[in-house]
Amino acid sequence: MGKVNVKININRAEKYLQRYGKVIKNNKTLKLRKKTKLNEYFELKLNDSFSCLLTDTKKNSINKRFLSSSVKILTLNLAPYYYNFCPKAGNCQDVCIGIDYHAPKNIIAQIKRSELFINDKEMFFNNLICQLKNETNNVVVRLNNYSDIAWENEKIFKHKYTNNFLQKLSVKSDDNIFSYFPEILFYDYTKIPERFKNYLKGNFPRNYFLTYSYDKKNDKDYQSLINSVNEEMVETLQEDTQKFSIAFIVKSECKKKLLEEKADLEQDYKNIELINGDKDDCRIFDLQNQDRLAKIVLLEYNAKTGIKKNKEDKKYYLKYDEIKEKIEEINKKFKKYTGK
Repeated sequence: MGKVNVKININRAEKYLQRYGKVIKNNKTLKLRKKTKLNEYFELKLNDSFSCLLTDTKKNSINKRFLSSSVKILTLNLAPYYYNFCPKAGNCQDVCIGIDYHAPKNIIAQIKRSELFINDKEMFFNNLICQLKNETNNVVVRLNNYSDIAWENEKIFKHKYTNNFLQKLSVKSDDNIFSYFPEILFYDYTKIPERFKNYLKGNFPRNYFLTYSYDKKNDKDYQSLINSVNEEMVETLQEDTQKFSIAFIVKSECKKKLLEEKADLEQDYKNIELINGDKDDCRIFDLQNQDRLAKIVLLEYNAKTGIKKNKEDKKYYLKYDEIKEKIEEINKKFKKYTGK
């Protein structure tokens, strides 16, 4: 795929870049001066370009969850919080790994992709489709690496005529990206409860899998999810592939203790499966055991990601007693309908 041209909203980009260093602005460009010994400048032009939307995490990631995966994972890396891409962001925005202060080139690329999505969705999806068409087997895609966009609602029109008469005769197809590539599997994390509820009910593309991402700041949303579990939903989860998958951030010693207790916990809570989420980022593998309707994905808290803190803050992760309480609560809700 060749270069993609994109028009940059200079004012929006300037405001976003100011958190990363000194920004020098004129009518056609922004220059981000990164505070290094070399006094490097990273330029963003009013009319700019980039080469691809998706990133091959095997080649361009330092995240162990991606590097250790048994499949090739492609991610779409937009600029977090650039344009309401994470409407339900909680405490996570303080330590978001998408806000990479040490890689200005990545920040510039994220802004370009974000501006294309905002300003020219037709061009955005045309290029996304072109890139996916060139992919080989054994690939999965994560479109919301640093965002939480409801891609299932982003419709793509297959045919577009400039002639008004032909346009009236043409039957428009409001398919989304998932129906274009039924042979490719997609997955994402989400903090939007309504999205996850639709997913659990089966009102979702069959090749798109979600994991709910718990955040202490959004505990009311989590409670609404628990309360939404009913007999009809449980029957759907028993029949279909998708499951009640939820990710919790815990400290390393807590995760280690829970995984050591995995066999006993799963014996006591027969609807629950504990998963070490740091072994592989591809959450689709979590669904291999279809007998367990609730997947508890344990992700290790890393204070070094995102904004650097002087000390760790307990609002970002669950303590052992807190996550045990969540496990019991989820299992109790499912036991009401499964009887086990």
